[in-house]
Amino acid sequence: MKTLNANCVQSKNFRAIFYLGVLLVVLLLGIACKKKAAPRGSGNSEVLGELLSNLGRPNAEKVELLAAKHQIGGPAFSNCVHEYLRAHDTTYLMFERIIAGEKFNAAARASYGNTNVTVSETLTQLSLKYVVPREKLAGAIADYLVWKAAESGKDPIP
Repeated sequence: MKTLNANCVQSKNFRAIFYLGVLLVVLLLGIACKKKAAPRGSGNSEVLGELLSNLGRPNAEKVELLAAKHQIGGPAFSNCVHEYLRAHDTTYLMFERIIAGEKFNAAARASYGNTNVTVSETLTQLSLKYVVPREKLAGAIADYLVWKAAESGKDPIP
């Protein structure tokens, strides 16, 4: 009889230890998962800020490659793309204003794309300002817009 009671006690102890072990593992996993999960809003503003700053400027790699392709000085072409997009791309201008921390309302949003400057006038102004032949500048900016649109799956000319 002693062996029967001893086996019974051992099996009860084994079950208790087993369940305690399982409970401990579940608790530890829960704590580990909770620590790994980022609290809401903690790093989101940093990620959003980085995303906005990247959207608010021409892609440096594209600009450098297109400047080399069209034989235009890199900094000059970067400035040309920036000024062209400010004049003709409302999304670019909006992101630039958001990055600058501007507060805007519906009236300000409506004025984003309202420029009276045509593409031809912009190209002429940029060509004179940066001493780049107008045809080279037009080709390089068109390539930039097509490349950017191809990456996003949108129509290159808005």
